[in-house]
Amino acid sequence: MNKLHDFKLFWVSLLLLFLELLIIRWLSAELRIFAYFHNLLLIICFLGIGLGCASPRREPSIALPLAILGALVFLVYCPWSLGIFSLPRITMYLGNLKDFIIWYQAVSTGIEKTWQLLIGIGMLSALTVAIVYLFVPFGQLLGELLRTSERPLRAYTVNIFGSLAGVALFTLLSLLSYPPIIWFSLLFVMVIVLLVGEGRRSSLPASVGLMIVIGGFLLVHDYISAREEREEIWSPYQKLEVKPLEYPDGASLVRVGYVINVNSVPYQQAVNLSDEFVRKNPHIYGFSSAEMLKYDHYNLPYLFGKQLDEVLIVGAGTGNDVAGALRNGARHVDAVEIDPVIIDVGERLHPEQPYSSERVTRINDDARSFFHRTGKRYDLIVFGLLDSHTLSSNLSNVRLDNFVYTLQSIQEAKGLLKPEGVLVLIFDVKDNFIGHSLYDIMMKAFGGPPVCFRLSDTIRGWGGSVFIGGDASTIAQTMAKHPFMQSLIDLSFADAATAAAVPTDDWPYLYLEGQRIPSLYFIIFGVLMLISILLVRKSFSGLNGVNWHFFFLGAGFLLIEVQNVSKLALLFGATWMVNSIIISGIMIMILIANYYCGFARMRPRWVYYLGLGISLLLIYQIPLEYFAGVSLVPKAIVSGVLLSLPIFFAGVIFADSFRRSSELNTVFGSNLIGAMFGGMLECASFVIGIKALLLVALVLYLLSFAALARKAEV
Repeated sequence: MNKLHDFKLFWVSLLLLFLELLIIRWLSAELRIFAYFHNLLLIICFLGIGLGCASPRREPSIALPLAILGALVFLVYCPWSLGIFSLPRITMYLGNLKDFIIWYQAVSTGIEKTWQLLIGIGMLSALTVAIVYLFVPFGQLLGELLRTSERPLRAYTVNIFGSLAGVALFTLLSLLSYPPIIWFSLLFVMVIVLLVGEGRRSSLPASVGLMIVIGGFLLVHDYISAREEREEIWSPYQKLEVKPLEYPDGASLVRVGYVINVNSVPYQQAVNLSDEFVRKNPHIYGFSSAEMLKYDHYNLPYLFGKQLDEVLIVGAGTGNDVAGALRNGARHVDAVEIDPVIIDVGERLHPEQPYSSERVTRINDDARSFFHRTGKRYDLIVFGLLDSHTLSSNLSNVRLDNFVYTLQSIQEAKGLLKPEGVLVLIFDVKDNFIGHSLYDIMMKAFGGPPVCFRLSDTIRGWGGSVFIGGDASTIAQTMAKHPFMQSLIDLSFADAATAAAVPTDDWPYLYLEGQRIPSLYFIIFGVLMLISILLVRKSFSGLNGVNWHFFFLGAGFLLIEVQNVSKLALLFGATWMVNSIIISGIMIMILIANYYCGFARMRPRWVYYLGLGISLLLIYQIPLEYFAGVSLVPKAIVSGVLLSLPIFFAGVIFADSFRRSSELNTVFGSNLIGAMFGGMLECASFVIGIKALLLVALVLYLLSFAALARKAEV
């Protein structure tokens, strides 16, 4: 009986974590607003699971979550226009505020802005309730299994093992770039096994019928993509769509290259700028003379290299910048790109095949990680158009490129330059405050104002602002040699540069105008708080039914997780693999804490609270970034030990409290609701920085201790 109970608990835990990751990854790609709010989806999932745990039922309806999932798939992939109520329009409606930048999202004004926000809030409310009740039935199963467990600590350990298995399975699918139809198919298998294991064979026909309908929607979507000659690929970071880029030439079309969309909006173009192709098709590129091609942003950076023995390109993408380096005589190019699928697309489809050159070394890594571990020096470093359309982790509000555009990052890159080396940073500046921030970063890093150009968008690729710093004599000689460059100079970012908020590793928010919480966060979290209060009062029989000790434990623990993700992203890179290892490592540390509670001689809980407080203050005081440049093994040991300490102490406190509890489902639900609250508090880093979240976490743990002290249980 115990083994069957443990298997059911393991399986439900695996299913829940897998479903959670599926929803976050899928909706973040298909509804772009969530690509910038991963932790919002995580918070909503926590709310659903927590509510379910707090109101367990022996046989909750599995048809309900499948019906909700089917409705979501239909609304996301609906081939017919639903007008203003089309679900993908939620990005347009909510991304309508100037103080929060979403790529390719226009900002409206007046009455139009008001009604769009109202419709967006209505859509978000409906979507939130739908996702919550997608998870509630499975949370009820988890709550019932916890409630009927005879050994609380063993049950919690089985839950963590199941969650760890869910993370590993979904990570494997991401590694293999499998599409959603595979994710959903595996989810359906898990649900069928669950129904059979629960002895609910009578529910199978309706459930399988709903699964077939959902699978049909997914197949129709794949068919439409294939018919439109659109290759859809799911990288570990985002959804990519690749389609031909053609230009009219009389009655025929000339294949110029390929367009790569990310999450359904333009991202990159892999274009043919080879001398031979440009000579044959001058009308396509609109040059008054072939000479003007050298001032294109894929060629201009290489005019600033006295010699190009070693060139580094970060954000190499599908290879346009790399091809430019080769055309301009670079003897060797290190091309760094974080997304392995984008590298693969460039290798397969780029017209000039730059990644096939023996002069190019392809490096699939995060830019900061590469800066830390390379020992080379470069004549020229080029920051390509790195603009990110997604976040670096499900736990954090930091975008994938945020740590690349900080003062410390540019200073590290400057340290890789040869004495006469030059750094060129290209960015598509959509708002002036971003240009001011980049200008100020370059000025502080190089000790003087950078040279700035503005290049227009053309058929040969998106333009952008160009910031150049480095050896002053090299830059001056290049400007004197090419007088036409004077006409490209842009002085607009120099005027108010000192007033710009300079992104740092502790406040890496390039896309925010100043240290403040964007108004969109207040709107979204206001809606979420209202829904949460209404649902929590119902499931917990009023707010007094919430176990506040476990609530604050959940809130504090999530902020510790956020801190670990951010610290380790700086030390080892913001890659998907690093994030997966971090999440798995946290779960393993929780297991170690569980086994400690099970076999060690336990001290009073205040001892572990003291250890937790000391370890949090230790991490707050020790700047781990100082270890970024050391070799892998000592860096991993130092960071691993320091960052694991609060996880261990927090894990021991939770495990010890959990095994003493009688209503396991209620305390577990309270913990998840608390984690949801901690996720909301994470946006405080927009004002106080990431490191200060440790102090917020410390306050939350003190509140959890106070809740214990009231019951004299410390």
